[in-house]
Amino acid sequence: MKLLSLLRALQPDERKEFEKFLASPFFKAGEQQQMFFKFLCKHHSGFDLGKAELEAAYRRCFGKDSYADNKLYNLMSSMAKQVEDFMAIKFVLNDREGHLRDTLLVRALGQRKAGSYYRTEAQRLADAVEKQAVKNLDDYLLLEQLYSNAYFNP
Repeated sequence: MKLLSLLRALQPDERKEFEKFLASPFFKAGEQQQMFFKFLCKHHSGFDLGKAELEAAYRRCFGKDSYADNKLYNLMSSMAKQVEDFMAIKFVLNDREGHLRDTLLVRALGQRKAGSYYRTEAQRLADAVEKQAVKNLDDYLLLEQLYSNAYFNP
């Protein structure tokens, strides 16, 4: 199952970060996700569960009478999306070699018609990429996009 595969991919220290991510007001989808994740971490730390174990975990978290297949699937689907979002955000924030965060910022500023701030950030990023002694294909593509967007950006 997708959720269990994603949870197994998290490192032990990332599990604590993901728990904070679930509690964050910006990404918070519901108390159920937090409660279910805490239960799984405590009782099934390897996330090796079958459908029957997932049903039992759901019943233990939310009561025996509250279970329905669609409730479990909806919970698992929304949690899987949260794990994916967590992984993507963590990747962007930890991108030390590339310029992913700055590239995304420049694109966001361009879409929001931020004018001079967009041009300043785009030029700063282009200068930083130009100064690199060794460039890879992604760097040349980024430069092409920056210059193209700077020239054609309304």
